[in-house]
Amino acid sequence: MDIAAALVEAEQECKRVQVMIQEVDYEAHRKELERDLQLARDEDASIETRQAAAHHIDAGVKDWLPSLWRLGVEKGREIPLVHKCLLTCLDMTSRAAHVTQSKKTKFCIRDTKGNVVFDDEWCRISNAIHWVWGELVLAYRATRGDTDGFAKRMVADLEKHYIHLDVDKILGRSGEHPQPEHWTPAMKAALQETRALFASSRLQSFKLSPSPQEYERLVKQCPTLSPVLIDIVRRKVQANRRARTASIPWKFAADIFIAANRNEDLLAMDDIMPRLGLESSEDVLAARLAIARYLRTHNDEELCSAGLRIAEDGLSREVQFAWVEVEQAFPGWDDAWDWLARKVRRGHVERTMPLYATPEERHARQAALGDFAAMLCGGGGAKGENGKTWPEFCGRKRPRLGADLPIDGAVQGMRSWVELIATWPSLDVREAKRRIAQLVRSAINVHSDECEMIADLSVTKALIAACRQDEIAASIQMVNDLLNGQTSIKEEKEEPAPVNPVEPVKKKRVRNRGKVDIEQEV
Repeated sequence: MDIAAALVEAEQECKRVQVMIQEVDYEAHRKELERDLQLARDEDASIETRQAAAHHIDAGVKDWLPSLWRLGVEKGREIPLVHKCLLTCLDMTSRAAHVTQSKKTKFCIRDTKGNVVFDDEWCRISNAIHWVWGELVLAYRATRGDTDGFAKRMVADLEKHYIHLDVDKILGRSGEHPQPEHWTPAMKAALQETRALFASSRLQSFKLSPSPQEYERLVKQCPTLSPVLIDIVRRKVQANRRARTASIPWKFAADIFIAANRNEDLLAMDDIMPRLGLESSEDVLAARLAIARYLRTHNDEELCSAGLRIAEDGLSREVQFAWVEVEQAFPGWDDAWDWLARKVRRGHVERTMPLYATPEERHARQAALGDFAAMLCGGGGAKGENGKTWPEFCGRKRPRLGADLPIDGAVQGMRSWVELIATWPSLDVREAKRRIAQLVRSAINVHSDECEMIADLSVTKALIAACRQDEIAASIQMVNDLLNGQTSIKEEKEEPAPVNPVEPVKKKRVRNRGKVDIEQEV
């Protein structure tokens, strides 16, 4: 095409655009819509007249929208004018809706070549306005970017009228494959950037208060926002480390990192999450459990092992703090254990209940444990070798680390970690039980060297009998169960006992040293 032909074509295109601008004729359409609105809101007019005027507003807007689309979207001209017209359309139809609800009717928009670009058999006027608006913002972003900020101003106007989410949904549906044929390559390329504009208000909200639900909505709306959102969460996690009040719940941060498959961020977050004082808080416990459960299912062996280390560390810390709580519940804890340990060293009391204890041995042990229970509660009654009471054992307690920590839900925390470790893919049931018992033994050894006695059922019963709090009693029983390998996990790989096909299996009760009575087959 030579220069002369190009000039002629440009002149003709300019004339066509001028014709389109004349068709838009903002002032004429606005005045006509205002007259109809005045009649629709005239309380002296009949209801039929008012409803007819309201429907006439809808019809007038539907007749106006194709011209607006062709000028602003297809030609990319006079976009600020088209935006102004759409604001008027929205205002008029919204005010008319107070008179009567708009009807669903067939609506179609064709381009200048006669091709159908929008066709809906049952379309409300609001949906048609939202569709044209979404196309307009996309076209402006595709042709001019947003150097002057007008695209942001358009979205801001949509937010003021609370329709930005509806417009964005329409863009999202239109952006699904196959994309509309009338979209130019530039419009297709600008889709994600345009949707990011609609996410700006949500992004600000996310910065103030991040949540997994908002993260999923934003990423679904604009996948390219994911790195930005992750960086926001990462900075808030670092802020948690330095602040007294968490700027983001640890569980929220863990869920967001898991949704984004940010393994390194998860491990880094676990390293900086508080331990002493907050290990048993619901938020930290839930976050560490979520991380361990996620890594448990990971195919990477190194990450799976890291998850197991987190689970074992979590159980160990839960037991430590639960046992501090147990010790603090008894005023005479240290003195009572010192007295009982001396009895054991001098042979007056067996460390654990003998397997075949005589009645005299049982009676002596029960008497000693009765004195032990009395001393735990801060009372006297313990006897020395001369038969006199030991007045020095009056409930003294040595200070210990973590004694002032508010700890709740210790049993539930321990149970959660036990269930996770016991079903770990790389561990069989026996190995899991062995590791759990070893972890518990190591944890309570921080404060007591009498693990074997704590594992003895008779000592546990004495502790529970002296306890006045159900939560403390549950913690004591839980520790005893774990020390004895009772994790409520069935050992599926155990060989079944031989059974006579004719005679039923005979059983006898056997006293199990340090544990409950069990039945053995004979």
